[in-house]
Amino acid sequence: MWNNRIFRLALYGCTRLYIIGLVLLTQGCTLLVTTFEIGGAAATAEGASTAVEVAQALDLAGTAGDAISVKETGKTLSDHVVSGLTGKDCRLLRKVRGRGDYCEIPLPNLNTRNKIKVFQIVEGIRPVNGKMGPLTRQAYWNYEHEVKSWDSTVYDKLPKTAPEIIRFQQDNGLEAIGEIGPRTTKLLIKLHKELVPTK
Repeated sequence: MWNNRIFRLALYGCTRLYIIGLVLLTQGCTLLVTTFEIGGAAATAEGASTAVEVAQALDLAGTAGDAISVKETGKTLSDHVVSGLTGKDCRLLRKVRGRGDYCEIPLPNLNTRNKIKVFQIVEGIRPVNGKMGPLTRQAYWNYEHEVKSWDSTVYDKLPKTAPEIIRFQQDNGLEAIGEIGPRTTKLLIKLHKELVPTK
């Protein structure tokens, strides 16, 4: 009976080691790095120990969930947990690829004139010219330095990329050029007012 118990414990231990080995082999260092990152990134967040437990459970669930999550959102399942706890944009892949810190303040992407114009519409900055003038810089600075928290909800609903703008222009009977001109700007301002009704 004693030998039988030892055999079962040994089998259980070997099975666990085999599963952990498979996870580490298939997932590379993601499990280890993510766990350590969670400890660092969420150390000041309330309930950080819970984040570690949840992240470890998610990692042990396998790489399939992470693979789908990264493909759809650019974040692992653990990244979503830490982002929720810290209120920041946390991405393991960004740090691994040397493109920034693990956790960063979520900010609007203003790398094209169209995106700047949409940001200006959302912020109520006039004229909407797609240039980083003083008012636009100040508005961006407020989010960058956490004077205000960036809420991308409305910004994400407005077309910013050429294909999105072309679709919007076609739907509204405008010439589909993929650039935000004066007529498209007027329609976007109107759409913005519908999305954010004045109180």
